[in-house]
Amino acid sequence: MAEKSNVNEKKLEDLTIEFEYIEAGPSNVNIENAPIEIQSVVEPEDAPQSGPGEFIDKYLSGEIPFDNYEVLLDEEHSIEESSEVTKPTRTYKKIPAHIKALIGEANLRFARGDRETATKICYEIIRQHCTFSEPYITLAQIFETDDPAKSLDYYMVAALCNPRDVNLWTRSAQLSLDANKVNQAIFCYTNAVRVQPRNIKLHLKRIQLLRREKDTKNMLRSYVKMMQFLTAPYYDFLLQVAVKVAIEYHQLNEYKKAIDALNIPFQKCPDLITPQMVNIMLELLILNENYSYCLDIFLEHCNIEIELLIVLENQIQVLSYNMPENIPIDLRIKFVICVIKLKSFNLLDSLIDPLLLMEEEVESIGDLFLDVVEALMMVEHYEHSLKLLVPLIKSNNYSLAAVWLKYADCQSACGLYDQAIESYKTVMQMAPLHVDVRYNLAEVLVKVDKKREALEILEQDPGWAVINVRMFVFRIKLLKEMEEYDQYLQAIEFLISRHCEKIRHFEEIRAVTYVERPYEKVARLKKLREFREENLDDKPQFSTAFEPTVEEEYAIFCDAIELCMKMKKFVTMQRLVFTALTSLRFKNKYEELGLIGFFSCMYNKDSFHAYPLIREIVIHYPNNNLGWNLFNALLQRADDLRHTRFMMRFMSSYTEKSCLRLLEANYCLAVGNIKIGLGYYVSRLRSDPSPLTCMLLGCVLLYIFGQKFTQKKDKVTKTALSLFLKYSTMRSKDAYEEIYYNLGRVYHQFGILHLAKYYYELVLNYNNPGQVGGDIKEKKRKESILDLSKYLEKSIRVKFAGGREASGILKGYDPLLNLVLDNTTEYLRDPDDPYKLAEDTRALGLVVCRGTSVVLICPVDGMEAIQNPFISQE
Repeated sequence: MAEKSNVNEKKLEDLTIEFEYIEAGPSNVNIENAPIEIQSVVEPEDAPQSGPGEFIDKYLSGEIPFDNYEVLLDEEHSIEESSEVTKPTRTYKKIPAHIKALIGEANLRFARGDRETATKICYEIIRQHCTFSEPYITLAQIFETDDPAKSLDYYMVAALCNPRDVNLWTRSAQLSLDANKVNQAIFCYTNAVRVQPRNIKLHLKRIQLLRREKDTKNMLRSYVKMMQFLTAPYYDFLLQVAVKVAIEYHQLNEYKKAIDALNIPFQKCPDLITPQMVNIMLELLILNENYSYCLDIFLEHCNIEIELLIVLENQIQVLSYNMPENIPIDLRIKFVICVIKLKSFNLLDSLIDPLLLMEEEVESIGDLFLDVVEALMMVEHYEHSLKLLVPLIKSNNYSLAAVWLKYADCQSACGLYDQAIESYKTVMQMAPLHVDVRYNLAEVLVKVDKKREALEILEQDPGWAVINVRMFVFRIKLLKEMEEYDQYLQAIEFLISRHCEKIRHFEEIRAVTYVERPYEKVARLKKLREFREENLDDKPQFSTAFEPTVEEEYAIFCDAIELCMKMKKFVTMQRLVFTALTSLRFKNKYEELGLIGFFSCMYNKDSFHAYPLIREIVIHYPNNNLGWNLFNALLQRADDLRHTRFMMRFMSSYTEKSCLRLLEANYCLAVGNIKIGLGYYVSRLRSDPSPLTCMLLGCVLLYIFGQKFTQKKDKVTKTALSLFLKYSTMRSKDAYEEIYYNLGRVYHQFGILHLAKYYYELVLNYNNPGQVGGDIKEKKRKESILDLSKYLEKSIRVKFAGGREASGILKGYDPLLNLVLDNTTEYLRDPDDPYKLAEDTRALGLVVCRGTSVVLICPVDGMEAIQNPFISQE
């Protein structure tokens, strides 16, 4: 709080409790000498307390935890907040005559010393009527000397049977304190206060015990409860308690409770309110944004005349005011802040100009000037803030880094960028470790197009004790704008290292791809590193003052992945994605990260680690055709046979997924198992004939036709042509280009060139109604005919019908794919297995290849070994 008396700098001192000046009330009665009334006070049915029998049963079974007194305090607090209800009248139930006689006999036996008989009589009374408190009181007195613990239990049961008897509660509280059961004593005093709320001594005893237990929260609540029942003789004590309770609540940042506590004396004794209390109340109201009540305080206690206007949505606007000249500066500042918060900007000049005339007093009231500056900056009135900041930065006491920072922020907001840069540099000299200054200065430097200098300001050494995330994110955005892509990608990797584990080796990828829970991934990585005797990651510490949201940080990460795609930095892309898969922060993005990781592995020719990622996708989405297409693409590059076992298990669970047989057949063709693949295709054709099955089976027969040792080629030819013709009839009529092109390739393969030429011309001359544009034929020509011009004078690898393969430099070609290769090298086949290539080769020199025997053409570039993305940075 900003006030001259520095009240907020003092802690709440223990209040002096003078019991001799406060009426003790009924609690002074000694229960030992009190006569035993032979009647019991019974609560009405709608009373808030439970029945005595229920309390006794719960107490004897241990269900009532007397050490948990907060339950009663919370109930007491809720009763205060609820609307007042009419108190029910009490009813008195007479004790039956024979029970009266037994009670009298028990007391007489106890007085004569026959304690055993008295105890038996009390037990008999309890057996017949357990809800009367008198037998329990007698038993408590009997065991008070020999067994104090049992005596205390009987007093507690008696108090529960007759909860309106304050003497029983106070006696139980005293015995609980003697037994060092402080919480139980608080419970007893709480019940006593509920019976006699105007007994101030009970309140003070409960507060004293709460302070002894250091239960500040409930102690303050008890003070507030007591203040509600203080009468005129104790108003001085009320003012003292209200101020200290309000200050304590203010220190706990519970402004609403502080206002409620301080409002009690404002309502009970408004004539005794001091300027200090007015200042505290105004400070609390401003913090709680209750400006209408502030105006009431100014009108009633500060003698300020105010003309108001209520506009739409109950918004208050101050039109004019008349302030006394002798008003304290603290209250004047509070009024200025209140007017600013109410957005009555028409009065700003008349309010701030008198403050500017107090430049000579700025050394003593500079903190009040700062309060006004902060209020003006919150409503974006930076010009008026600059007027008040100028005398502050010229003073001796307030020419501090924080004041200069506000001065620089206001200059920047007003567009005075050059002056703001100088002011920020002054702050950096005063406080070199201040992070916000560097961030704000970098923003201003970017506005004046000094991005290189801003980048130097934002530089943070990874060896620093704490890395500021806000500055680091700003630096990442600046690096991307300046196209410093290498540093940008390194910064992205360093940013996500806050919540990720950096992957070091290929062996560590399995821990990332096969375990779904992030903490299990981290645990497996640490276990693997301990086994390899490697040092665990020593991550730098990041500040938590500013943290980007998950969506914001994930968007930054996706921008880096997109940049890697554009720049074809697939090694870096794979490293970033697999690092992100260890993040707990990105746990809701694992499916998307898994798909991105699959593509990164495929682009980096790492099919081994791409397999588990696409495997998870097809398991969770078995009906997604795109997932199966990606799985099929992976099979063409598979390095092992893991997928075979997976597909067998999957087909046993999903028998309707016959498309898996096609995937298996495709893989068999890729590895040379023609016979098995042919069986899969024939089985699928019989069960579910489709254009795709006919075309694939026809392609297999074309491959068999091109082999050297194939017998009955005429039968193979007829079967293949029939399958392709069936494919052409089953295919959609909108796919004529595809049909004609495939038929042309078939006849080209069989050497029937005139038919091949006929179908190729049909493709070129076909007018697709869905395609528009001027140069349609040229587009079709480029899409329909393989373009080998980009491979001229480059090394290519050619696969021929029959399984022969060769590589050489392409010197020329014609539209029928007749090739001229120079420096040709043929890859010899294994003598034992003609479908398997051996390591031996032979040089052929310059050769001419017939287009009818060409099956596959691919460039030699791009067939190199996989790079390890986790050893060296790019």
